[in-house]
Amino acid sequence: MLFIIDQSVAHLLESNSDTQADLDCLDCLAIGPAEGSHRIGGSRRVLKMLSEHPGLQRRTRGVFDRAVSRVATEGNLQYSLPSYGIVVANDSYKPASENVGSKRTIIFPLRWFDSTIKVQPTVLLGEDLSDAKILRLVGETGTVLARLPYLPLALWPDHGGGSKTGQVLASNAVSNRPCVCIVDSDRASPSGAIGGTASGVQLFKDTSAFPLVEVAETSGRDLENILPDNFYRDSYGNNARHSGLALLLERLTHAQEIELRSHIDIEKGVTLRQVFNHPVGSIERAYWDGKLPILLSLLGTQNTSYPCLATGTCAQALTTSCSCVIVTGNTSNVLDHFLDRFAGANRYQIASSLDVGVRHEWLRLGGIVSSWCCGDDPLRI
Repeated sequence: MLFIIDQSVAHLLESNSDTQADLDCLDCLAIGPAEGSHRIGGSRRVLKMLSEHPGLQRRTRGVFDRAVSRVATEGNLQYSLPSYGIVVANDSYKPASENVGSKRTIIFPLRWFDSTIKVQPTVLLGEDLSDAKILRLVGETGTVLARLPYLPLALWPDHGGGSKTGQVLASNAVSNRPCVCIVDSDRASPSGAIGGTASGVQLFKDTSAFPLVEVAETSGRDLENILPDNFYRDSYGNNARHSGLALLLERLTHAQEIELRSHIDIEKGVTLRQVFNHPVGSIERAYWDGKLPILLSLLGTQNTSYPCLATGTCAQALTTSCSCVIVTGNTSNVLDHFLDRFAGANRYQIASSLDVGVRHEWLRLGGIVSSWCCGDDPLRI
């Protein structure tokens, strides 16, 4: 996270109102940027004063001296990142969160920095470790899409195991270190209901109660939906079972049906039973009733190929069976395959692979991850 030093901290020291505890907290705060876990910025005057203060440790002064040379760069980051921290000198001992428009600011009292655990890398929590690894790539690539300067990420990956993600987040929320949690929305349609895992973390969106936590969901159904068309084409295009889905995703992008592409169930595919399981009159049913003709047209399939379209009910008695399969799902470990395929690729190579159907989501989620997990090069002093 980027910590901006408020002028009230400089005033505290300049007025000789500080105590040894205040200086110790500044030394503790500086450990994060020195080790590369976080970044630090502020006005040139404030940073210059701190870099020359004789009561601070040599490494602390070095951290502020480096920050002096980066005032313009860190100022641009403060303007560009959706979230950042401000360190102030006040009588409070607890962080507080403020939201102004799309910008979130976390106010950190100087005296809160009384333990090194508080300056460790931000926790990045996904539903499983593959999700966390993908989200790291999203954060790194998001800095390229946002045209930010070199911005290394520092984070501690964590996972919740699907439905247990809320429990793991609860533990991280009281750990006195920043935590960003991103989960699948599991929405079947753009304005449909979120799934169980996403529901289990909604409590932590209360920024007044959890100022050190950021929670977000994918805007589409799953993380698999944000993977680019060329990955599906190159990885599955010649696979007899999975080529149909790869082709459909690409055709949806070309048809500018980005929203529909985002809500395809990659794992289960699309069946009429899946559609009919949504109650008549529900948001999800109305959405898919309207989108089925588009899917059939893009696949070059006639309505008569699916007799259940006429009745609106599945003819199969077993809930696990459906003979009206629009497109077969992909049950392979798609996220792991993506990680394998792009192993060793840098953020610029990944950014160049993204098509218009997924680029905006990488930019959005990447902004969240990079703002909470932005680190620095370790200080050599």
